[in-house]
Amino acid sequence: MYTFPLEAYTLVTHSLSLSSIAQFQILLSLLTLPVPTCSIADPNKQSIIMSMKFFSASPIEPKHLVNKEFEHLKIIMDSVMKEFEHLKIQLEELRKATDNFGSKVIGAGGFGKVYEGEVVHSKGRSMVAIKRLNREFGQGDPEFLKEIMMLSRYAHKNLISLLGYCDEDGEKILVYEHASNGSLDRHLSSTALSWTQRLKICLDVARGIAYLHDDKGTQQRVLHRDIKSANILLDDKWNAKLSDMRLSKIGPANQQYTALFTNVVGTPGYCDPQYMHTYTLTKESDIYSFGVVLFEILCGRLCFQYTNGRSVRNTSAYVETMLRTEETRPHYL
Repeated sequence: MYTFPLEAYTLVTHSLSLSSIAQFQILLSLLTLPVPTCSIADPNKQSIIMSMKFFSASPIEPKHLVNKEFEHLKIIMDSVMKEFEHLKIQLEELRKATDNFGSKVIGAGGFGKVYEGEVVHSKGRSMVAIKRLNREFGQGDPEFLKEIMMLSRYAHKNLISLLGYCDEDGEKILVYEHASNGSLDRHLSSTALSWTQRLKICLDVARGIAYLHDDKGTQQRVLHRDIKSANILLDDKWNAKLSDMRLSKIGPANQQYTALFTNVVGTPGYCDPQYMHTYTLTKESDIYSFGVVLFEILCGRLCFQYTNGRSVRNTSAYVETMLRTEETRPHYL
């Protein structure tokens, strides 16, 4: 039999008397707990379950879901989301900007397709990137809420900026600053990307990671968990900005060392082997992924390639060959 987790209930009830920042931190901690499949008839309760992810991986008995607990959770959600009201963008405007999501596609990922278009947002009117949720890819409300909260709280010149969102008529849409040169993975083999530019990109990404990992500030440490060249965006001046915080984990503030025991997520080829084997996530897990990106920038190719539908890792073998043979050095060196 399943009962409402005591730890989650304590957090929820206690948070009702806390500040918005404290409520935000509790909400993030609830978002990162695993969620089971559920068969709750009430759509309101169902939405809260999927959004908050506060249940363990045990089967749920609907009769144990007490209305009072859901009311408390809803109060937290409503309270925290009020802070982001100024970021709301009307669905109709996004439809117009993307020709009703029929064209202007500039990319796609685990969240869904990404479009470009010009809209009015929290900082004025400009060209933006519009990411529309497609639930068929396995992501949903938790990732949507987490991205809004993370990018609204953590702002840095080397992190992509969230300019708005839309939560209307069942649509979940995120609106970001437009990085006109796209993602780094598309430029790795380009002769147009000079060695000086490559070094600057490395430094930009390092600054973004250092900001997330900061152990001396009052903000909680963020472990990204999916650092890769496809998540590094380049603006019109080739400034690099780290993006996609949907898989990130929160660690305690003002701590030199952080170790979190969690499920393994990430992208093959970039994921820290120690994290994969021990389920122990540290800031060094992000550094490992960043190291793979550095190799990609040096070698001018992705860390893996797809052959016959399978991912084949090739960076280490290529680096070894490159160092042994003068002739195989990348043409931009």
